[in-house]
Amino acid sequence: MFSEDIQVAGSLPNSRSLVSKVSGIEYQLADYSDKNVALLRGDVVEATLEFAEPQKGIEELYFLATSAGEKNSPISVVVNYADGETSEVSKIDLESWHSETPDQGEAIYGLGKILTQGNFINSADEIEQINRNEGDKLQYRLFEKTLSVDYSKTVESVTFTNKSSYKYAFPVIFAISKKSRADVSGIDNKITVDALNVYPNPVSSNAVLTVEAEQGAVISLVTLQGVLVHQIQAESNISQLSMKGLVSGTYILLVKDKNGVRTMKVIVR
Repeated sequence: MFSEDIQVAGSLPNSRSLVSKVSGIEYQLADYSDKNVALLRGDVVEATLEFAEPQKGIEELYFLATSAGEKNSPISVVVNYADGETSEVSKIDLESWHSETPDQGEAIYGLGKILTQGNFINSADEIEQINRNEGDKLQYRLFEKTLSVDYSKTVESVTFTNKSSYKYAFPVIFAISKKSRADVSGIDNKITVDALNVYPNPVSSNAVLTVEAEQGAVISLVTLQGVLVHQIQAESNISQLSMKGLVSGTYILLVKDKNGVRTMKVIVR
């Protein structure tokens, strides 16, 4: 995968901040100039990601990950506590990173990847294309997974273990986030199915989008790649987001309030 310095379309943002279109949770990626993912391939079957400081009061952990290859990758995950104990083992199946269509349960969609020199028929590094001269293949995705945590304990790290024997698909862990009582102030990150009143939709790029949501709700607009483009806190039951400057395409609107998170696709023309 690549950053905006290579190409904006299909990139990971230079801010290194991604927002899940499933939950609205924000993730901070590691510095692109250094080792920035946990890649479980070959002799590396296990990786432990340590927090910079022990984390207290965590209710749930979330992580962004994918299976790099043509098949899913099963992994096991344990949370390591400061008292030396560990959580029960969570068995998780990471879905394959490629899909020709979005909305298959992924948190991030529309990423591209670079085929490196010597890979297949490449004489130089280049962004993968669907077919030669038919556009870039921006069809890669990341998934969000959840881990239960003992709220009474202090979390030091999380250990991921590759359980797949298939050598052409391997787990990649991109980032970890958390939900703590201090973070969410009583807001639950569960997804609700209550309808959102959003109009007009589709909306013109020189117009405003009206959103009906209760006062105090956090309203966010993100790209399919998880880049946050707008975020406000509702000051009344009707809020407006300017679409000025937005590129035409599909975006995800997330409304987070005391009842959970509601999402809706917004088409900008």
